[in-house]
Amino acid sequence: MKCLLLVIAILAMNVQAQNVNIAIGDYAPYIDKSQANKGFLSEIVVQAFKNSGLKAVLEFKPWKRIEATEINENNLVSFAWIKTKERSTRWHYSDTIMSTTTVFITAKDKGFKWKTLNDLKAFKIGVSRGYSYGNEFDAMRGKFKIQEAASDEQNIKKLVSGRIDVFPIDPFVGAQIIRDKLSAADAAKLKMVSEPNLGEDGMHAVCGKKNVQCLGILEKFNAGLAKMKADGSLQAIITKATALK
Repeated sequence: MKCLLLVIAILAMNVQAQNVNIAIGDYAPYIDKSQANKGFLSEIVVQAFKNSGLKAVLEFKPWKRIEATEINENNLVSFAWIKTKERSTRWHYSDTIMSTTTVFITAKDKGFKWKTLNDLKAFKIGVSRGYSYGNEFDAMRGKFKIQEAASDEQNIKKLVSGRIDVFPIDPFVGAQIIRDKLSAADAAKLKMVSEPNLGEDGMHAVCGKKNVQCLGILEKFNAGLAKMKADGSLQAIITKATALK
């Protein structure tokens, strides 16, 4: 009996070891707790881990807390992060899952045009708390007229009310918020300015350098992701998710 209990205990430990606890926040349509697949980026990540024999357990938490404590102190994995110099001192990054572009949304009557980052100094710029908009933009934040809000949705509503002039955002995220959260009349007041843009960034899975299992987890994730790229399943998920966008 003791031997049987010992075997059961070992098996239970092995099953538990196959779980990867992941902290994420809503970032629709990439990550969306209201959807069965929790968003198409979540679907990609779950499948990549599954390809390497690991089960991704998704936990939804505020993004700010994830960055401040869940990754660094509680040893949780996360994803949808872009690389910055500051984060790279604390985190290890996976291979690129997919790339995202940052564009500007503005009110049609603002006459917003820009060519270089210096041109942005003339405008009131909304940003979302805890977000990075790329190393170059982040380095110049102190020179901009920045207004921080708790969410992308709040910033888009500030555009409608005229409290800010422009707001940088992923075009798919912005389009979904405008469609789902604004009236047709308010949506008609806004436009996206996609050229020039703030650049293209890769989205990654991350974990803290203090986490002794981090590199092993990312190695398995990268292997599973490589399989998805090779067999076309990654592109199939992206194509399906963005077909109507």
